[in-house]
Amino acid sequence: MEIHIQIPLNAQVSCLDGECGQSQELIIDPKDQRVTHLVVKERTKEQIERLVPIGMISGTGENTISLCCNKDDLSGFEIFCERDVVMRHMDNVVHGEKGTYYSYPVTRQIVIENKSIPKGKLSFDQNTYIEASDGRVGKLERMLIDPNTTSITHFVVNEGSLLGPREVNVPVTAIDHFTSDAIFLNLSKKEIRELRHVHSLP
Repeated sequence: MEIHIQIPLNAQVSCLDGECGQSQELIIDPKDQRVTHLVVKERTKEQIERLVPIGMISGTGENTISLCCNKDDLSGFEIFCERDVVMRHMDNVVHGEKGTYYSYPVTRQIVIENKSIPKGKLSFDQNTYIEASDGRVGKLERMLIDPNTTSITHFVVNEGSLLGPREVNVPVTAIDHFTSDAIFLNLSKKEIRELRHVHSLP
């Protein structure tokens, strides 16, 4: 029987010496379809995001990830996202009656994110869209990997609906291609809905 390790997003991350943060993003190699790094937001005042090699994961649960290092080790990993605050001058438009309007200049703070995504890799989080061959079906919830090769075996799509979210387990063979903000599939919406529920893994 195949063994899969699930890597959930927005999950609690723990080091050997206690809880240390939250999983934010997954870094993948689109050519080999492998997960190479986990982005962890430290549970500190600064909330620094660290680029953690996937080999540091010692275990996972539905909403938990354990690392085989301590908090001091975690703080030594490369910073993933630097944020700069810049001032931008712009016009603020106020609409009046009968289609009239006026504007006045304002200065606002804008936060610019600079992510250190390794060359040739892509970064995915829970805002990553899953696109079927005939339209959008949901967002990425988690990925499942082969623990020996770190290759993606499946990923979980969170389908929002009037009846609430429904998680669908999709095999990696359904991936057609990746972009920087979406995963495109070679399956239709109907074919995806017919897949087994996430709790029924192969």
